[in-house]
Amino acid sequence: MFFLEKLKKLACSLLVLMTIFQASNLVAAQIDYKAEVPQQTRRIRNPRILSTALCALAIVAPPTSALNSQFLHKRYNPNLEEVRILSIDGGGIKGVIPLTVLGRIETVTNQTISENFDIIAGTSAGCILSTGLSAPKDPTQKVWQSYSTQELLTAFVNNAPTFFSKMRLRPSLYDPSTLEILAEKFLGDTTFSQSLIPRVATAFDETTLTTKIFSSEDEDDHFAKDIALASSAVPMIFPKRVFSPIGRTSPVHTLRDGGLLDNNPTADAIAVARRIYPKANKFRVISLGDGRADQKNANTRLLAYADILSQLFNFEFIPYESENNLFLSKIFGDDYVRINPTIAKKNNNIMNGSPENIRALIQQTNDYLDSPEGSYQFNKLLELIKKK
Repeated sequence: MFFLEKLKKLACSLLVLMTIFQASNLVAAQIDYKAEVPQQTRRIRNPRILSTALCALAIVAPPTSALNSQFLHKRYNPNLEEVRILSIDGGGIKGVIPLTVLGRIETVTNQTISENFDIIAGTSAGCILSTGLSAPKDPTQKVWQSYSTQELLTAFVNNAPTFFSKMRLRPSLYDPSTLEILAEKFLGDTTFSQSLIPRVATAFDETTLTTKIFSSEDEDDHFAKDIALASSAVPMIFPKRVFSPIGRTSPVHTLRDGGLLDNNPTADAIAVARRIYPKANKFRVISLGDGRADQKNANTRLLAYADILSQLFNFEFIPYESENNLFLSKIFGDDYVRINPTIAKKNNNIMNGSPENIRALIQQTNDYLDSPEGSYQFNKLLELIKKK
């Protein structure tokens, strides 16, 4: 046990270093939906790391192929003028936080998530959740039925303790078999295009060192389970994923966790929404985070370094979070809501799947939603997702 604990700490340290050099997550995704932006490119700027010139200006290419109209019974109306967007951050075990928020949305509205939104996006754990909530239980049926948040939450709680339990040395620190079994159970051979509503997922492309954006409306199709597992393939923790579009041998995607460059996929969701809803003149955006560590008693002199290192491991940068949130709130004003509860530092760990930690995260999320701030934000969210 002593050896395993030392090995785990070493892996965490290496992961931090690897993430620093391989992917500067302190970027602020900038997109202006009112401007004439070329559809083939989106520019991401990194104003904080001036010494890293190569990271100061990166080009990310969102999907530009023709729309897939094969599945006419999905809830997709390209003529919508007002579009409701849901974006879910990555966060490992802390994915139970946005899942708890989504559960309350379903309870209050008495509608599924795919009925409350017009497009859904996710990264890493957020990709697993968004894919599960928009996938049909049985795509062979004439009328598609979606999974409920309660079904996903039950599977999450029952299996979380085993996500990071099987340690090994190669090809990754942990065995991904539990996630693979769950992906097979909920998604099977469902393709990414077989979605009740349009969906977006992000992953880190090792070949191009950029964010790979998948859309259910692309001409190229993939198995949903492949994308979900690729978007959550944390370096060193889980093995990378290599696959190609269905029915083709190229291009070959070599992918890792989308949180390396794009843990908050809101800007990606907006970019895709602008393309697949060409008549839209208003976007109502809901962004769900995976929780922020409570910093009330932090040492201010060490705050910057401590937060960056600890949040690196947990894939949540406070500067990135605040700047991205500020930018989007200025662009969309009252049509944008970000819910990201403050949680206790001891629970701010993406790999702690113990029942006690899961219960604590759910309780703290519910406490936040019942607080004056959380209640205000949640009621604002409910107003935004109402069909008008």
